[in-house]
Amino acid sequence: MPQGDYIEVHKKRHGYRLDHFERSARKTLVKFISTLPEPRRRRLGSKKAIFVGPGFTRKPPKYERFIRPTGLWFTKAYVTHPELKCTFNVEITGEKKNPNGPMYTSLCVMTKGTIIEVNVSELGLVTPAGKVVWGKIILDADYMI
Repeated sequence: MPQGDYIEVHKKRHGYRLDHFERSARKTLVKFISTLPEPRRRRLGSKKAIFVGPGFTRKPPKYERFIRPTGLWFTKAYVTHPELKCTFNVEITGEKKNPNGPMYTSLCVMTKGTIIEVNVSELGLVTPAGKVVWGKIILDADYMI
């Protein structure tokens, strides 16, 4: 075997690490950010999850004040039923209040403690009057960034 082929042979025999592609994507992102000029780097900000509604369209990059990475756009949330103690994946319908300030609320950035509204019609919740509950406001307590 030629001297430099041991890495390729090891990859063929054993495969990649489980987090190989995650790590390489993170390294590529860090390299990309480090090559940007300072004002553009500031616009990227810290990477946080963002709620994006079904009718959301991006502004042209020239007019975009904050860059929202598409990989962090969330449309669904995990909600636990109060009586059944089962977790369901339900659709987010809106964001009510972010504890970090009104700017985070207007940008729909989701951090720990954000109050969001979800569509709980598929959970089968019923009011005492017998009507089906469509939307419910919940506290996003488990989301850590």
